[in-house]
Parts: sequence; C-alpha cells; structure tokens
Amino acid sequence: RAAGTVVLDATPTGAPDEAAASLAARGLSTTLVTPESAPQVARLGEWAGARLAQWLTAAGVELRTGVEVERVEAPATVRLDDGTTLE
Repeated sequence: RAAGTVVLDATPTGAPDEAAASLAARGLSTTLVTPESAPQVARLGEWAGARLAQWLTAAGVELRTGVEVERVEAPATVRLDDGTTLE
C-alpha cells in the first residue's frame, strides 16, 4: 500500500480535485500539484477555485499551486520547478 500520492492537475477537463480528495479520504498522504493559482481556476474561475482549495485542504489534501512538474524519477520522486521534491 502506498504511503502517499501526488495528483497532477494536467488536464483541463479532468477531475484531479476529486481524485485527490478521494485518496486523502482513504488515509493516503495526498498532494495536488497545479500550475494555476487554485485548482480548476482556468475552467471554473477564481471564486470556484478558492472554494475547491478550501474543500481540498479541509479534506486533508496538501495543495501546491503555481508550480509545475519538472520531472518524475523512479521509484517515486516528483521534482517541481520551484526546487521542491515530493516523495
């Protein structure tokens, strides 16, 4: 069983916020990474993105906004463009 997960907000029509909340509800340490200022901002607008961010945080999801994935390394390392490493 995985100790933690990283969900990448890579698709404009996907539901990464729902996936992240579901994983966190199952007890996994979960981080959502998005280049936007809040989840789904480009699709839903600032107000809805802020509400989603509050909901996700309350659900136990760590948000990493305004950053992009630089690379993924085996076996389970994600490096962000701000120099952060997620494992």
